Amino acid sequence: MQRAPIPAADHCISYDPTTAGYYANYGGLFAAIEGKKYNFAPHAVSVLEGSGAGIANAFVLANQTLVYPISLVTSPSVTLELRFVPDAVSGFEATFPGAAAGQWVKLPNATQTTASGVKVWHVNVAFADRKLYHAAIVRSV
Repeated sequence: MQRAPIPAADHCISYDPTTAGYYANYGGLFAAIEGKKYNFAPHAVSVLEGSGAGIANAFVLANQTLVYPISLVTSPSVTLELRFVPDAVSGFEATFPGAAAGQWVKLPNATQTTASGVKVWHVNVAFADRKLYHAAIVRSV
C-alpha cells in the first residue's frame, strides 16, 4: 500500500516540496494508530509534571494493543503515567518520526507501582533528535 506523499495524486492537497517531508516523517506514526479506538479508562495516560511539557492520548487497537501518541514534548525525554493497563502487558516500545518511523524500540525505563489500589506504569521516553518539539507513539507489549 502506498502512503502519502504521492506526487500528482489528487487528494485535495496539492503537492508541495516543503510539506512533503512532513508526510514522509510522520506518516509512519499515523500508520501505527490505524484502526484505533479511544481508551475511555479514567486517566489512562498523563504526562508527569516536570518531566517535559507535552500532550498524550490513549487508544486501543483491534488486537487489544494499547497505543499512546505523544507530541509537543519540549524536553529530551518525557515520563508517561499509564493506568488500567492489563496484567498481560510486560513492557512498552516506541516509534519515532523520520527515517525510523514504523521501527519499534523497546523502552527499558518502564516501572510498575500501585497507587490507591490501581496498578500504574511510569514509562520514560527519550528522544534522540534535535527538534524543538518531539513526538512518538508508545505501545504496549
